[in-house]
Amino acid sequence: MLVLGGIKLFIGITIYGRLPKAKSVKKANSQSKSQEKVGLKIRDGQDKGVRWALSHPMFWTLMVCFAFFAATTTTFKFHLYPLLIEKGLSAQHVVAILAILGPSQVAGRVLLKLFLEQISIIKLGVLTASVLPVVFIAFNYLPAQFLLLVPFAMIFGAATGTMTIVKGIAVPELLTRQSYGAINGAMNVPVKVIKALSPTLAALVWVITGSYAGLLDGLILLGAISALCFLFASIKAARNEANMLPIK
Repeated sequence: MLVLGGIKLFIGITIYGRLPKAKSVKKANSQSKSQEKVGLKIRDGQDKGVRWALSHPMFWTLMVCFAFFAATTTTFKFHLYPLLIEKGLSAQHVVAILAILGPSQVAGRVLLKLFLEQISIIKLGVLTASVLPVVFIAFNYLPAQFLLLVPFAMIFGAATGTMTIVKGIAVPELLTRQSYGAINGAMNVPVKVIKALSPTLAALVWVITGSYAGLLDGLILLGAISALCFLFASIKAARNEANMLPIK
């Protein structure tokens, strides 16, 4: 842990030392932001900030999608070890499945990089959110066999890695490109709170039900709601885009 901390400290200080000085870029950034804001106003027809976003159904649809996705994935990762032990897998197989998750996240992002031009953000978001219920169904109802569960662990890891990219693109693609940081921040606050509380709430569910089967059923439901929210957002965005097309 000390070595890892030293590496992070060295890299952080090195990057920070190579950043441009604030005074030299402040004026240029101010002019660039002003021009960009004017251009966005002309294109979108109004100044779209957080207040506007909060009144838009798309904001809440995406927030519910990301909140449930974060809650289910965090709960699953935090409880995966005792869940698989309860299911009957050996500790060695459980650790192997846990070790698969990290590389699978990277693999998902690499595949996204390779096929980004062939798939839209809308289709990618729907696909990524839709695999969660499938993964939870597999871990709940398939036999406790290592080789059967490994592919679904890889799919889960790839989905969580890909959703990080989807979240960064969804707001400008489906809602607005104005006030990107402010709107994302307003959306992420409740998402992060729900994400932080979800493992504890899941533990309470386990205490009440006495097993992880009931918890996985709940994750299946929440994962399905997350997928349906992104599907609804994609349909709404497609209709809005169709309405904006010029009549020939």
